[in-house]
Amino acid sequence: MTRTFASLGLVAVGAAILLSPALIWGRPFIFFDTPDYWGWGRDVVAALARPWPHLGQPWISGRALYGWPRGATPNDLRFMLSGISGRSAFYAVPLFFLTSLAGFWLVAVVQAVAVATVLWSAVRAAVPVAGALTYIVVVAVLTVVSSVGFEAALAMPDVFGGLVLLAAALIVALPKRLGPFTRIGLCALIAYAALAHAANLLVLAAAVALGLLACLRLGLSAATARVAPLAATLGVSLVLAALGHAALTSAFGRPIPTAPFVAGRVLADGGAQRYLRQACPAAKLASCDLSAVQAGPEYYIGVYPLARPPAGDPRLLYDQLQYHAITDAEVAQRERFVAEQPQLVIGALLADGPHLASLMLARGAAVFVNFRVGPDLDSLPGLMQEKTQRHEQIVALMAGTTACVRVGGFCRALDIGLLAPLQVIAVAVSLGFIALRLMGRAGKIDDDLKIFSAILVSLVLANALICGALAGPQARYQTRVEWLIPLAALLQGLAWARRWREAAAAATLPSPVTSIVTEPSIQAAP
Repeated sequence: MTRTFASLGLVAVGAAILLSPALIWGRPFIFFDTPDYWGWGRDVVAALARPWPHLGQPWISGRALYGWPRGATPNDLRFMLSGISGRSAFYAVPLFFLTSLAGFWLVAVVQAVAVATVLWSAVRAAVPVAGALTYIVVVAVLTVVSSVGFEAALAMPDVFGGLVLLAAALIVALPKRLGPFTRIGLCALIAYAALAHAANLLVLAAAVALGLLACLRLGLSAATARVAPLAATLGVSLVLAALGHAALTSAFGRPIPTAPFVAGRVLADGGAQRYLRQACPAAKLASCDLSAVQAGPEYYIGVYPLARPPAGDPRLLYDQLQYHAITDAEVAQRERFVAEQPQLVIGALLADGPHLASLMLARGAAVFVNFRVGPDLDSLPGLMQEKTQRHEQIVALMAGTTACVRVGGFCRALDIGLLAPLQVIAVAVSLGFIALRLMGRAGKIDDDLKIFSAILVSLVLANALICGALAGPQARYQTRVEWLIPLAALLQGLAWARRWREAAAAATLPSPVTSIVTEPSIQAAP
């Protein structure tokens, strides 16, 4: 019991250290999508408590949705559901409840505790003799030289992108150093992370494949046994996702389609337009009118066909479309476009596959090296300039924003100064150190730690390729996982230092041979 309380105390200290960037800055960090998650969470809770009418049932006039606070029509609901699946209800609902209880600070505290807990498990597994001071030093160094503290205090599911990779690497590479309850807890965290963001589900699938490859040197049966918990957790996540989708379908009275993220990507890259110019008008696709339209993926995901792409700042669309009443023609066009997503994506790959593949690889490489914490991690200054419901919602939820007469002070743009280049240097040095350790000769005791580091670095690269392929070269996608590279280097360094000290101590011990030959009983007879 005493040991348990000591561990809880260490986790609390670690969480406090992780929150130091937000404490210094004066508030948690907010992204443009944060109020959308909050609104979706509120809508889900309300729909589960009081389901929306199913098709054919009388409509409830005046009932509000986030984005339509004056009352939503059936068309408004249908349009909202056509793109909202990109915001996971598994994160949106907890975000809504936590902010309702104590604002965004409670979200930051819960996420920091989750990160601190997994870091404690990682330090104990990688360096079993490590104590409280070692753990605190690791957390403090990571908070200074990486993005982990900023991610913990960001009111978005991003932090779980790094946690799913770390937990997966621990389970595959260091299973014998984890207790049964720790393994169960890590698997539960992985399942939740996979549900909190679709990209985490894809990275988890990559972790199963990469873990199997990394452990093949141990034999196929041993490698399979190591990745089996991950594969089982992936299966559980898919089942829970299906159950959640069924619950939402029942609560909102109609199917919720997959948001057109991939279609938006191939349209933004131009491959879909090439396909549409070949196939239309004979194909009679709803998206034929997009054959000459070029815009960012956000336009296709959340705006089309309500307005043409903006010539300037895309945020103006949110101001212009505030409280927009969706017409029958607009919602019909939207639903046809979303339903055509598989055909549009396949057609784009067939018509312009090599070009799209090269763009995806180029974006993946750009994402891998674009990870510095910068102004784009925190969107509060931009939200304060909008005239939208999400602006009003942030003002209502975050104390202090009402004083932001102009962008500055509490709402100033995020700038971490010299920490930004320090983070780049830390990642570069860490990669070099890990490479030296992986290439060097090591005893049997380091084999599992080598696998751990190799899996972590491989998964960080996989995250860049997946996010680069499906989204774009935004720093935010890699910022959420880059802290794993300095962590792997720190753990490798601690393990190496421990072995060096043990070897030095052994070298200073008196030789047993000397004591044996000087024993009177074995000296030569006179």
